[in-house]
Amino acid sequence: MEAELNHPSDSEQYKECLESILKGPISITLRHRLQCHVIRDAAKNEYETEEPILVLNEVTIDRGISSFLTNLECYCDNSFVTCVQGDGLILSTTSGSTAYSLAAGGSMVHPQVF
Repeated sequence: MEAELNHPSDSEQYKECLESILKGPISITLRHRLQCHVIRDAAKNEYETEEPILVLNEVTIDRGISSFLTNLECYCDNSFVTCVQGDGLILSTTSGSTAYSLAAGGSMVHPQVF
């Protein structure tokens, strides 16, 4: 028996749904996440940075209300990747938003490509 919750009014079926999950089989999809650290110019050292942010699909960094372009230095695992000057930047996991990628002129990437 396969139980499925499709609507909030179906919540009384939660026991059937949990039993179905516990009996198995179930399949899972492993997803990549990004851990982002924002370090502003005003930070005197690495301890004055903001708390790390963990994101599932993508993170967007923009210039906010400033009328100037933003300059971003991008690192991956403490290795320098590139400098970006513009309105902002969208960083995505391989399973991130395909629509954002295509709108920015990017390509489609299968989620299992690392």
